[in-house]
Amino acid sequence: MNKNYNSTEEKEKEDPVEELEKIDEKYSKLDYVNAPESLGLEKKEYISLTDDEIESLVKEKVGSKESGVEKIQNDYLKKLNALEGNKQTIEKNSDKAKAEINEVYDNQNKIVSDDVLKRGLARSSIAISKIAGVERARADELTKEMEEVNSKLSAVQNEIISLEGQKEEALDSFDLSYAKKIEEEINNKKAELEKQKNEVIEFNNKVTELEAEYKLSLDKQKQDAEKHNIEMKEKYGYTQNELDAEDAKYEYMMSYLEKLSKAEALDLLLNNEKIQSLLGENFMAIYAYTRNRKE
Repeated sequence: MNKNYNSTEEKEKEDPVEELEKIDEKYSKLDYVNAPESLGLEKKEYISLTDDEIESLVKEKVGSKESGVEKIQNDYLKKLNALEGNKQTIEKNSDKAKAEINEVYDNQNKIVSDDVLKRGLARSSIAISKIAGVERARADELTKEMEEVNSKLSAVQNEIISLEGQKEEALDSFDLSYAKKIEEEINNKKAELEKQKNEVIEFNNKVTELEAEYKLSLDKQKQDAEKHNIEMKEKYGYTQNELDAEDAKYEYMMSYLEKLSKAEALDLLLNNEKIQSLLGENFMAIYAYTRNRKE
């Protein structure tokens, strides 16, 4: 196949004498076969992982334990804050209710006081009895309000205690489930890596087998080539390799000369005795073709 040259400088880098000598050297061995010494198959590399590396990969996939714990804590705090807010609301509503109760009974006391004053009974047992009745009613309502508030606050507190227990259960459960998940994923990863390892071993064994088969075939071809060349040398005075070398040198030289002008090509052929010697019997055919070619 012809090479493409973009400049005279590139042409000058190629030494035809050197190239012709390379061809002779390549075909000089009696067992030469025009085939690579190897199929060139590349074996795969298996990179093993330590237990720590496997665990790190698994935790990256599953997520860290800390993030799971943090989620449980955040859910707990969110619910706790809501319950604490309920307590504050209950206490605030209770304070408002007590203020309204006191306001009602303060007004009632004023009405009673004004009435007994008008009637001149301010210090009488009747006045004292009426005012005491108002205060008893006030105390009853305030007590009732306090009981209701305490009941509500107690219910909320029980929810908080229950929530704390739920959090602890969630943390314990998460510890167990996380440990189990990590163990399962580590086992899965090890199984996956073992499978990959076996596949690499199988592939590399196949490469070794194919290369060994190719080498046996190539050795057989070389033995046959050597035997054939010896027989031809004894019978005709030359080997098949020598014929192949002459053909290869002919093709190379014709290709190289096409890259030169006719004058350059003829000058090279007529003035380079080394090229004449390397081309042998092909020299005259190449020279005749070059001399008769068009510019």
